[in-house]
Amino acid sequence: MSIIANLGNIINEKNQSSELWQAQRQADRENTNAMQDAGVMQITSDPETYLRYLNCQADNPSYSAGNVALVMVQDQGATVFGTKDRWKSLMRSVSPTEEKNGVKIFTRSSFGKGYTLTDVYDVRQTTFGEWTDLGNGVVVEEGQKIERRTVYRYYYFLCNSCGAHMHGYGTCYKWAGGCGGKTYASDYYVVWSEKSYSESGDWHGTGVNYVYTDEGLGFAYISTASKYYEQPKEQYRIASRQKLYTYSFYRYGTPYWSESQVSSDNVKLVSTRLLYRYRLR
Repeated sequence: MSIIANLGNIINEKNQSSELWQAQRQADRENTNAMQDAGVMQITSDPETYLRYLNCQADNPSYSAGNVALVMVQDQGATVFGTKDRWKSLMRSVSPTEEKNGVKIFTRSSFGKGYTLTDVYDVRQTTFGEWTDLGNGVVVEEGQKIERRTVYRYYYFLCNSCGAHMHGYGTCYKWAGGCGGKTYASDYYVVWSEKSYSESGDWHGTGVNYVYTDEGLGFAYISTASKYYEQPKEQYRIASRQKLYTYSFYRYGTPYWSESQVSSDNVKLVSTRLLYRYRLR
């Protein structure tokens, strides 16, 4: 009977957790709907906001008017935005420090029915694509620029029970901020960081050094005499640029930008701007 009772409690707790999750999702959707309504109201009632909306919509043609309004409400400085996958397709990535700072929009559910909330990021929250290990014979051509960095190898063993990072496997030590559970050799992770070995400190007298990386605690043997010592390595990324001409025409004072050439006439005044598009190779 006690086993059946415990099973019933587990089912009840799971149902309650599911109900809370669904209630939170519904609250998030209602809050986002309210923000969207407020954004549309501001756009349609304020000429300056309407002008900014037109520019933002022109720069983000694949997104609906409602989603553009949502982004404008949540991020006053947004210009060109996209999901992580979209930026990846453009050879850019969201900066690690910005991953929790996305704004919500509505996108089609992956199940094909209804909409779900998705994070998007402005271009200023992104950087160029992945770093590549520096090899011999890297040639920078005209119209390109190269960025270089030195990275250092750190490791950690992840405790699956509490998420703590340990310097070794076997025990998730409480004195090291762990839970006292088990860690396993298979839960070994490596992270490369720009924090140098000289910035690291000794980890509680264990002979292992540590730093805080973007993924949390990372450990390393920094003595060159140690068999576990890893040399730092050089990485690079190259950005190419090409000229992109866009044209703007004005009709009744409302600007629209286009990548197609347009000509002036008695109702259009054309201005031009020169943009550079960068891409890694």
